[in-house]
Amino acid sequence: MASNRLSKLCAGLLLLGAAAPRSATAQPAASSPPAIDDDTRNSARKLGEEGNKLFAEGDFAGALDRYRRAEALVSVPTLGVRIARCLERLGRLVEATEKYVQVTRTEITPDSLPQHVEAVSQAKAELAALKPRVPSIVIQLDPPEGPAEVTIDDKPLPAALIGAGRSVDPGRHVIVAVRGGKSDKKVIEIGEGRTETVTLSVGTYVPPPETRAEPPGVAEPLRIAGIVGLALGGASLVAFGVTGGLAMSQGSDLEQRCGAELRCGTALHDDADGYNQLRLASTVTLWVGVGLAAVGGGLLVAGTVLDSNEASVGLRVGPTGAALTGAF
Repeated sequence: MASNRLSKLCAGLLLLGAAAPRSATAQPAASSPPAIDDDTRNSARKLGEEGNKLFAEGDFAGALDRYRRAEALVSVPTLGVRIARCLERLGRLVEATEKYVQVTRTEITPDSLPQHVEAVSQAKAELAALKPRVPSIVIQLDPPEGPAEVTIDDKPLPAALIGAGRSVDPGRHVIVAVRGGKSDKKVIEIGEGRTETVTLSVGTYVPPPETRAEPPGVAEPLRIAGIVGLALGGASLVAFGVTGGLAMSQGSDLEQRCGAELRCGTALHDDADGYNQLRLASTVTLWVGVGLAAVGGGLLVAGTVLDSNEASVGLRVGPTGAALTGAF
């Protein structure tokens, strides 16, 4: 009978909390939260009642599901305490601890409902009693120097927790460490309130080799310069062809008008000067084109050879000048 009266009392407190406004939530919003409509509040109340019934029957997993659904609709500290109690009874002590901490941070104001104030007080007391029951594992590496990949139950362990206590739930845990191609695995069973030290033997840490930046190669610039030289040389040769053709045409015309020795009269002096300028231009463009093409071809071949042989090339500067050195 006493147990039934206690269950009914707890249910009444919970339902009152679920029906209360959100002014006493664990993390109040900066602005006023949206009003909860009657349908939502009624649904939360029904979920709370179902959770109370399942909790009283010992179905803590089912009760946890109902309480969490209700809290998603109406977040109040009374529901938070009930969730933490379910987690505690399910052996999920670490999660229960964090839930109690969340409830203790609820903002209590002068207009907070009495059941909310009581829930926060209960959370503080139950948190203090639960903390010593949470076990921890201290993981050490042999040798300790250097980073390693460590997991507990397939979850990565932060490097900051290697050598320090890692809170865990009571029960079986699998710890694996990997370093330098060597791994070690330990399986332990830990009870409430215990602290166990686990040492895993792993490989010696070998730092990665230093990577030195390679000096900029000369093969690609040589190839680019060669291509540019060939292009300019080709353009000059095209210009030679044009000017040479014009000079030949004008020279043939002058021969017909001035004779083979091109002794032109005063009236044809301008035509003769134009012919001489075309001859000079064609000669210049010929030699410039040949020179640029030769230099460009040489540079292109040199760049290709350097690249294909992966040559080691350097610039040696001495008192008498500079030289390009390398091994081909």
